Amino acid sequence: VNDDTLFFTTGPNATYMVDAYLSYGGAQAGEIRVAWSVPSGASASRYILAPAVGMTSNENSSVVSIRRAATTEQQAGASGGTANDFTNWQEKTIIRTASAGGTAQLRFGQGTSSGTVTVMHADSFLIIERIA
Repeated sequence: VNDDTLFFTTGPNATYMVDAYLSYGGAQAGEIRVAWSVPSGASASRYILAPAVGMTSNENSSVVSIRRAATTEQQAGASGGTANDFTNWQEKTIIRTASAGGTAQLRFGQGTSSGTVTVMHADSFLIIERIA
Protein backbone atom coordinates (compact mmCIF):
# COMPACT_ATOMS: atom_id res chain seq x y z
CA VAL A 1 0.00 0.00 0.00
CA ASN A 2 1.03 3.60 -0.43
CA ASP A 3 1.90 5.21 2.90
CA ASP A 4 -0.42 8.17 3.44
CA THR A 5 2.19 10.37 5.17
CA LEU A 6 5.58 9.32 3.76
CA PHE A 7 5.54 11.05 0.36
CA PHE A 8 6.50 14.33 -1.30
CA THR A 9 6.02 16.23 -4.57
CA THR A 10 8.95 16.37 -6.97
CA GLY A 11 9.75 18.90 -9.66
CA PRO A 12 10.82 18.12 -13.23
CA ASN A 13 14.49 17.40 -14.03
CA ALA A 14 15.48 17.39 -10.36
CA THR A 15 17.54 15.21 -8.04
CA TYR A 16 16.55 14.57 -4.44
CA MET A 17 18.32 12.93 -1.51
CA VAL A 18 15.87 11.26 0.87
CA ASP A 19 16.78 9.95 4.30
CA ALA A 20 14.04 7.56 5.45
CA TYR A 21 13.78 6.52 9.08
CA LEU A 22 11.04 3.93 9.43
CA SER A 23 9.61 2.51 12.63
CA TYR A 24 7.32 -0.44 12.00
CA GLY A 25 5.80 -3.35 13.80
CA GLY A 26 4.32 -6.71 13.02
CA ALA A 27 4.61 -10.42 13.50
CA GLN A 28 7.97 -12.08 12.96
CA ALA A 29 6.28 -14.37 10.45
CA GLY A 30 4.79 -11.40 8.55
CA GLU A 31 7.90 -9.22 8.27
CA ILE A 32 7.77 -6.20 5.91
CA ARG A 33 8.40 -5.27 2.27
CA VAL A 34 9.25 -1.70 1.27
CA ALA A 35 9.50 -0.01 -2.14
CA TRP A 36 8.93 3.43 -3.67
CA SER A 37 6.47 4.70 -6.23
CA VAL A 38 8.13 7.47 -8.28
CA PRO A 39 6.92 9.77 -11.11
CA SER A 40 6.90 8.45 -14.66
CA GLY A 41 10.40 8.46 -16.13
CA ALA A 42 12.09 8.92 -12.73
CA SER A 43 14.83 6.63 -11.43
CA ALA A 44 16.07 5.96 -7.93
CA SER A 45 18.93 4.29 -6.11
CA ARG A 46 18.09 3.03 -2.63
CA TYR A 47 20.76 2.27 -0.01
CA ILE A 48 19.05 0.18 2.68
CA LEU A 49 20.08 -0.90 6.16
CA ALA A 50 17.36 -3.06 7.73
CA PRO A 51 16.90 -6.12 9.95
CA ALA A 52 17.42 -9.46 8.24
CA VAL A 53 14.44 -11.66 7.45
CA GLY A 54 13.79 -14.11 10.27
CA MET A 55 14.97 -11.86 13.10
CA THR A 56 13.83 -12.82 16.60
CA SER A 57 15.00 -9.83 18.67
CA ASN A 58 15.66 -6.11 18.17
CA GLU A 59 18.63 -6.38 20.49
CA ASN A 60 20.46 -9.18 18.72
CA SER A 61 19.68 -9.35 15.03
CA SER A 62 21.57 -9.49 11.76
CA VAL A 63 21.08 -6.68 9.26
CA VAL A 64 20.83 -6.42 5.52
CA SER A 65 22.81 -3.74 3.70
CA ILE A 66 21.75 -3.61 0.06
CA ARG A 67 21.21 -1.31 -2.92
CA ARG A 68 17.90 -1.48 -4.80
CA ALA A 69 16.03 0.41 -7.52
CA ALA A 70 12.94 2.45 -6.57
CA THR A 71 10.23 -0.07 -7.36
CA THR A 72 12.20 -3.17 -6.32
CA GLU A 73 10.78 -4.40 -3.03
CA GLN A 74 13.14 -5.17 -0.18
CA GLN A 75 11.98 -7.52 2.54
CA ALA A 76 13.12 -7.20 6.16
CA GLY A 77 12.40 -8.79 9.50
CA ALA A 78 9.92 -7.70 12.14
CA SER A 79 10.62 -8.04 15.83
CA GLY A 80 7.63 -9.39 17.57
CA GLY A 81 4.23 -10.93 17.70
CA THR A 82 2.22 -7.70 17.59
CA ALA A 83 1.94 -4.51 15.57
CA ASN A 84 2.92 -2.63 18.76
CA ASP A 85 6.46 -4.00 18.70
CA PHE A 86 8.92 -1.54 17.13
CA THR A 87 11.62 -2.28 14.57
CA ASN A 88 13.86 0.20 12.72
CA TRP A 89 14.64 0.57 8.98
CA GLN A 90 17.03 3.20 7.59
CA GLU A 91 17.36 4.09 3.95
CA LYS A 92 19.08 6.75 1.83
CA THR A 93 17.50 7.17 -1.57
CA ILE A 94 18.49 9.29 -4.54
CA ILE A 95 15.53 10.10 -6.80
CA ARG A 96 16.15 11.64 -10.24
CA THR A 97 13.10 12.93 -12.08
CA ALA A 98 12.71 13.31 -15.83
CA SER A 99 10.77 16.01 -17.70
CA ALA A 100 7.72 15.61 -15.46
CA GLY A 101 7.53 15.92 -11.70
CA GLY A 102 5.00 14.14 -9.57
CA THR A 103 4.69 12.23 -6.33
CA ALA A 104 7.41 10.08 -4.77
CA GLN A 105 5.73 7.81 -2.23
CA LEU A 106 6.91 5.08 0.10
CA ARG A 107 5.02 1.77 -0.24
CA PHE A 108 4.96 -1.07 2.27
CA GLY A 109 3.19 -4.29 3.09
CA GLN A 110 3.70 -7.66 4.69
CA GLY A 111 6.55 -9.76 3.42
CA THR A 112 4.60 -12.97 4.10
CA SER A 113 0.90 -13.30 4.80
CA SER A 114 0.18 -13.11 8.54
CA GLY A 115 -2.89 -12.63 10.70
CA THR A 116 -1.05 -9.84 12.57
CA VAL A 117 -1.10 -6.59 10.61
CA THR A 118 2.22 -4.94 9.70
CA VAL A 119 2.05 -1.21 10.50
CA MET A 120 4.20 1.86 9.92
CA HIS A 121 4.39 3.84 13.17
CA ALA A 122 3.71 7.58 13.39
CA ASP A 123 7.32 8.32 14.39
CA SER A 124 8.55 7.33 10.92
CA PHE A 125 9.84 10.26 8.88
CA LEU A 126 11.61 11.43 5.72
CA ILE A 127 14.26 14.14 5.39
CA ILE A 128 14.13 15.42 1.82
CA GLU A 129 16.76 17.63 0.22
CA ARG A 130 16.84 18.76 -3.40
CA ILE A 131 20.48 18.44 -4.49
CA ALA A 132 20.26 19.32 -8.21
